[in-house]
Formats: sequence, structure tokens, C-alpha cells
Amino acid sequence: MKTSHKTKTPKLHLHRIGTIGGHGATLGIIAGCVLGVFLKIIEQATGRKVYTLLLNIDFIPHIPQPLPESIEFVLHVLVSIGIGIGYIGLLQGIKFCRTHPKTVGLFLGVLAIPSFFPLTSLSTRTPHPDDLIALLWWCAGHVLYGVVLASYGNTWVRRVRAPAQ
Repeated sequence: MKTSHKTKTPKLHLHRIGTIGGHGATLGIIAGCVLGVFLKIIEQATGRKVYTLLLNIDFIPHIPQPLPESIEFVLHVLVSIGIGIGYIGLLQGIKFCRTHPKTVGLFLGVLAIPSFFPLTSLSTRTPHPDDLIALLWWCAGHVLYGVVLASYGNTWVRRVRAPAQ
């Protein structure tokens, strides 16, 4: 008598991966551009080098300096795309994140605020680490970034109703 044991193999849902990647990339582009435009306007209006700080990569070795602003902006958006994909992935895969997309989105935006201190210490082109006005603009920009993440994520969860795997 033969018995066959079928083992279940996990299914790779390519449409879900595409959804995470596509929506995450879209979100990253939108949020990154919103943050970049906001900080550029602030820098032009106040003279505080917060946009310069956002794009600054002086501290990375072996990269020719200075790079054109457009290249630095593309690098900033690429980082934001990674954050967007990670955020949508969290919403897809973790129940807490899916039930609290606004909190998680805001948290991810605010998480970057402390980077102000090491980044300002690594370059002479950026604000001084004790420039509290620049720090407040940096905070406002990253809260705005978190609001964009949270808004998109909340809409994505409601529309897709991302089931857990």
C-alpha cells in the first residue's frame, strides 16, 4: 500500500511582490520629492542649508565631489524609494503595521530626524550642528515626509486590504 505525502510548498505571490514594489517605489518617489521640494523652498527662503544637508554626500569616500544637484537628488530619491518599498512591505506583512499605517508612516519619517547631528558634523557645506532653526526645519520636513508615508499607506491598506501571509 502506497501512501503519498504531499508537502506544501510556500507560494510566491508575484503579484503581491509587484504591488509592494510598485506602490513602494511610487510612494518613495512622491515622498522624496515632497521632502526635497519643501527643504529647497525653505533653504531659498531662509538661507538655512537644509536642502543642501538633505542631498549632501561629502562624507562618502570615493565619490567625486561636488556632484551635480540633479545626481544628488536622484540619490536622495533612490533612498526614499527603498524606504517606500520597506514601508509597504511592513504594511503587507506585519499585522500591527497594517492596522496602524499612520503611526508607522509617521515613525519612519521622524526616525530620520536624529541624522541631523552626524550629517551636519561631517560637512562644512551644511548647517552647524547647533543651528536650532535649521534643526526645526529639518524636523518639519521629516514630519511632512512621515505624513506623506502615512497618508499613502493608510489609503493603500484601505484599498488593497493587504492580507497577511
